[in-house]
Amino acid sequence: MIRKVSVLFGILSLALLMTTQVYANEGNAPYSIISKQEITDKDALFKRAVLGITDFTEKTIVPKAQATNENTGKVRKLKTYSTTQLLKEARYSDGSLTKTYATTSFTVIKSKDLTTVNKFTIQSDGSKSDSKWDQTLGVRAYSTIYWNYTTYPGDSWTYVGLVEVSGGWTIYDNTEGVNNTSVLYGQAGIGHYGYVQVSMTHYPLYLDYDYFAPGSWEPVYNYSSSTIGSTSRAKVFELTNPSSTWDLIFQNNIF
Repeated sequence: MIRKVSVLFGILSLALLMTTQVYANEGNAPYSIISKQEITDKDALFKRAVLGITDFTEKTIVPKAQATNENTGKVRKLKTYSTTQLLKEARYSDGSLTKTYATTSFTVIKSKDLTTVNKFTIQSDGSKSDSKWDQTLGVRAYSTIYWNYTTYPGDSWTYVGLVEVSGGWTIYDNTEGVNNTSVLYGQAGIGHYGYVQVSMTHYPLYLDYDYFAPGSWEPVYNYSSSTIGSTSRAKVFELTNPSSTWDLIFQNNIF
């Protein structure tokens, strides 16, 4: 069972990490900003994710997903895909550098899997052919994490902070449905003033969502024990057979 970690954290805090407008001041204003156009088309992002295209090379980001059949209790681990875009680089007068990234991840439940108990065909091989999803998809879950990555001169540590989370569930088969959705997001780890563990949970009214991290959330060190990201959850079912229901959990953690 995927552990619903208290992922998490957000827009930078205090004059210590002047990486957001919330805490920036005139004495530490950015003097150089390089922005890049964000790719927002979900199909284009899905193909990038399948091909493993990323602008963040420090580590491999591996989302996790699983589906549990509510009738049989069978748990199936699902194939996931992820792509990261570098959206902005900002240099500040104190010598710090903040890079803003958007990491978009996907997982898929095919239509035939909703009625299959003993075999799960979900995007099993991770090959380039998986990008031809449109003929076989049932429900595709997606999640985008916007986050800051800040370095300071003379400091061996880097800091990471959650800015925004968005995502949703796209239905490609009119015989299927999605309900009981929820989104948990946050961050945990060592901050400048001690251990940080903050999170929020929302229950989207629709099949897409977009939430910002509170500006009061303190960033955390980029350390092995730190966590930042989100976990979404939904019930995926056949409209003609609601008893055939899968509990889909999708975890998109950056660290």
